[in-house]
Amino acid sequence: MRARPDRRGVLEGLDAPILLLAGASDNVIGPDKRFPVSGPDVTHVLLEGAGHMGMMEQPAAFAEAILSFVSAAGPKQGAADV
Repeated sequence: MRARPDRRGVLEGLDAPILLLAGASDNVIGPDKRFPVSGPDVTHVLLEGAGHMGMMEQPAAFAEAILSFVSAAGPKQGAADV
């Protein structure tokens, strides 16, 4: 993970809602790197009781965060019906 290039620019350049999930007890990704971007379309969720594998350590909270985010995001204005 340490050798991976910095991809903050990709996130910052997106024109879409962004959900960033992190475990409050993550010992792999430091607190200073958990939420690398902020903005009006960026949602940060810190999962209490979870480390680096939040989807396995707190599956209900993880799923709820995703469902809540998707529900709140809804379709983008002007998006075509699929």
